[in-house]
Amino acid sequence: IPSGLALIGDTSPSQNIVISDNILDSMGVANGHVSGTLPVGGVHIEGLSAAIPIRNVNVSNNILRKFTNDDGILITFGETVNVSGNNVSEGTAGQGIRILTSSRVNVNDNIIYSVGKHGIQVVGPGTDCQVRGNYVKGASRLTNIIYSGIIANSSYTGFTIQGNKVRKFGDARNEVLHGVFASSGSGG
Repeated sequence: IPSGLALIGDTSPSQNIVISDNILDSMGVANGHVSGTLPVGGVHIEGLSAAIPIRNVNVSNNILRKFTNDDGILITFGETVNVSGNNVSEGTAGQGIRILTSSRVNVNDNIIYSVGKHGIQVVGPGTDCQVRGNYVKGASRLTNIIYSGIIANSSYTGFTIQGNKVRKFGDARNEVLHGVFASSGSGG
């Protein structure tokens, strides 16, 4: 999957990954038009499996704008993950931040603006996740399907969503269905 920055784990756990203070602008956009149909995201970090995760991941203080057909920040099979202080905007079809099958996760103090699907999505199984102090405006904005500002689903234990702000744009275009949505298996 093409991305601005991608790290994919190998047969042993990768660890101590820091991605910070980067500007990724117009990922997948050429001359104002989407370039092809391949997914193009911002920062993608993927462990090989739950048994071979990527450990000690810090994605902070990045600016990601105009990514197409994929997520701004995606972390899969992570262990001890910090995603904080990022500004993610104008993604056409993906989530602003998406965390899949990861444990000991902090998603704090990010700004998500005008993305195609969920502002922040956390999907388990996993343990100990904190989503705090984020600002989401315009999730579900650039697609024809309505999504949530923050969504947690599928078997998380020890999940806290606190002190976030989710806003609509307030016009006739697609708007957020739920500010915060937690589905079966989430809780703590």
